[in-house]
Amino acid sequence: MRQLWTRASRPRFFLVVAAMSVITLGASSPIYSAVRGSHVTGHTSPLRVAKSGAMAATANCSKAAALQVATPLNLVTNPDLPDPIAQVLCGPFLGPGSQAMVVSFAQATCWGINGWAIFSFTGSAWQLVPNESHKNFIFPLAAVGSDIRERVPVYRKGDGPCTPSGGSKARIWHWDGTRFVAGAWKQVTSGKAPLRYGVTCHMTDDGSFRGSWVYCWIGGNPHPTRHVKLNPDGRFSATATTPIPQGLGGPVPPYGTRVTAGRFRCQSLRSGMKCTVISTGEGFLFSIKGARRVGP
Repeated sequence: MRQLWTRASRPRFFLVVAAMSVITLGASSPIYSAVRGSHVTGHTSPLRVAKSGAMAATANCSKAAALQVATPLNLVTNPDLPDPIAQVLCGPFLGPGSQAMVVSFAQATCWGINGWAIFSFTGSAWQLVPNESHKNFIFPLAAVGSDIRERVPVYRKGDGPCTPSGGSKARIWHWDGTRFVAGAWKQVTSGKAPLRYGVTCHMTDDGSFRGSWVYCWIGGNPHPTRHVKLNPDGRFSATATTPIPQGLGGPVPPYGTRVTAGRFRCQSLRSGMKCTVISTGEGFLFSIKGARRVGP
């Protein structure tokens, strides 16, 4: 499997391409640009659940409202996205007559949703339910009556953050009158053979020399990690390492797909990743064996 992800970001154009080498047996490992986060805590004052009644205000439970209350708490995973709120569930999740909003956050990486939080409409405003903000990769949440069903990927030893091979598991969150209590995890989809390795590339061209390059890496048990960096003059280094920005995502292309970013072009091949400078055709073919020169 190969993955090709793109994103435009002020004012540079970023593009990520991942491809698998089949020189040795094994499946590919997709790119990742975010690591599973830890638990996040926001507002921690005592919770007062708003009950329905003649004087109760009506809550605006929507993506717009979720963005407005989550942003100041630094809960939004990727605020630069056109739609940074992945999902909103509205209902009496905090007991009969309550108004609650369950929000999950979008990200433009290998995993579409990273994190979720629960808000209570108290008085006339949304407030974060204490200790109910979570940072982890999840599938879309589901309302089960007045409960919440959370489903997450299962990671095996050696899996990358974006390459879970153990299927998925789910649990039910229930309000017990004072707090949310999580039920036991239950496996819901089976796993698959562990992934081994893949080629991942990040392309960027801002028009300059220093800010323009193609950077690829590969690694994973039992192979060592390898790197290669291509410059706009067609020269490449097999020792350079480059920090990769977060927040990239996109579709999965078939083998043979060619992608252009400024002066660079990369092509996903079964033999690895071929990246060149368009004007000269100079570049490299990169696989688990390393990088070799291509071009005239």
